[in-house]
Parts: sequence; C-alpha cells; structure tokens
Amino acid sequence: MSDWYALFYPLTAGSEETVKELFRHSGRPKFDVTDGDGNQVGRLLSTLAFVGVEKAIRVIEVEGPLPLVAAHMSRQEEVRAFERELEPYLSVPRDMTTPEGARAFFGEAAMPLVVSLGSVPDEDWPKTNWQGIFYPLKPGTEEKVAELFSGTEGGGTLDLNVLDEEGNKVGRLLRTMAFIGNGRALRINQLEGTVEAAIAHLSRQPSAHAFQSELNQYLAVDRDMSDPAAIGAFFMTAIMECVLVRRHDQEL
Repeated sequence: MSDWYALFYPLTAGSEETVKELFRHSGRPKFDVTDGDGNQVGRLLSTLAFVGVEKAIRVIEVEGPLPLVAAHMSRQEEVRAFERELEPYLSVPRDMTTPEGARAFFGEAAMPLVVSLGSVPDEDWPKTNWQGIFYPLKPGTEEKVAELFSGTEGGGTLDLNVLDEEGNKVGRLLRTMAFIGNGRALRINQLEGTVEAAIAHLSRQPSAHAFQSELNQYLAVDRDMSDPAAIGAFFMTAIMECVLVRRHDQEL
C-alpha cells in the first residue's frame, strides 16, 4: 500500500520557466529507502512536479513511514542539489541548514492527501497524462473544501469517458486526487488522452459546474462564475503544468 504527499513551493514572479527546467533535469534519488544502518524500510515509487504562476508543487508516492522516507531523501545528493538550485527562486525565505529550519519549511509546505480515487497499473503509466489545478483558499476552510472534494461533484465519478463536442470518446479520467493544506488545494487528474480534451469535456459537464459554484465561497480570490471571461482568467493562473513524471523503478 502506497501513500502520496505534496509539497508547495512559492516562487518569485518570472521564475517559472527556470524552475520547470530545474525539475525536468533534477537527479533521480535511490529507489530503495534505507535507514541509517542501510536496512531497506520502504520504496520511493513516483515523483511528479507541477509548475504554475508563482508556484510549484512536488508530489511523491512512497511505501514506508514518511519520517524514514524524508530522512532517506535528505541523504541523497541529488535531492540536496535540487533544493540548493531552487533556493534563489523561492519568494519566501527558508532555512534548510538546520533541522529546525527544515521542519518549519516542511510543516508550512506540506499538503496532505484528502481524496484519492482510482488507480492505474504501473505498466499503463507511460500512456497517461497529468493535469494540476490549484485553488487558493480562505483561512480555516480546509475541512469544508475536503468534504466538497470527497463528493461526486468533486470528481468522484471514475473512468469518466472524455468526449469531444461530437460525442466521440477521446480519453478517460483514470484517477483523481486532492491535496489540501495551509490555505491551498491542489487537484490532480491522471488522464488517458490529452489535457486539453479533458478540460473541454469537463467544461461541458453540469456536475463540474456545480462543484465549481460550491467551491467559489471558499476561494481566497474573487471569481464570477457567471462570467466566462472571469472563469477563463482564473483558470489561466490555476492550471499547473506537469513538468516531471517519474516512476523510480521505470524509465518513462
């Protein structure tokens, strides 16, 4: 049984393209998770990275206790090198030179998984695409938003056929996950077919409109759901590009 975790990185304006390249070329840490004595205690299964306007999110899938996984990754030079390279592009200073500073950063950056529906066999991963959508939330609304994501309007219908305007099947929604923490929510969809086709399909679904309307009251930004231009402007900043998909036991 694996677990998923997400970390939020606030970025300086204009640094997005550089950060995308950092993620794309980041080193691959060791797949087997070991403790300080070299005993295998878990596995690092997957790493995903999403970059949007002034933000980036790293998502990992692991087997084993998270503290031991975190300690293992902290010993990997590839991970340390990436974090050093990322430092100049963060909009909020952090201290990663001390255990206290690192704990403070990860406590603020962590976005726990609150919804996970669907699964995709490992061998099918190369056939899929990923979509990330970021929602800034009002303080204290995290539990309400988690409940909303857990409902069917939040994406509970799995294996959803993606249709074009003529009703032809052009893909499927295979998996949906939501991470929520510290005034932030991230929705991730794993798709068969293109992200563009999925966005167009969902924009025509009444259940998707109902979910977005209900979510509106919890957002930290104004969004007029009756104005297509306002909706489009919101999603221009909400959509996050998937820039890294890595199965640590596979080359994708």
